[in-house]
Amino acid sequence: MKELLRKTDEWARRRIRAVYWKQWKKIKTKYRMLKALGLEDWKAKELANSRKGYWKMTKVLNQIFKKK
Repeated sequence: MKELLRKTDEWARRRIRAVYWKQWKKIKTKYRMLKALGLEDWKAKELANSRKGYWKMTKVLNQIFKKK
């Protein structure tokens, strides 16, 4: 049961990150929000201009978003 809850929690957090990435539709918005989360200027530009899909980007966003 413990493993099931851990995996479900990981999936739910990843899904939430994907929803946030979808809400930030424009590159300018993605850049602004990433900067607000404390990312460096060059890294925020790189991620905002990424052509990866929503689900793929959540792996990258995992390092930015904290569990809180």
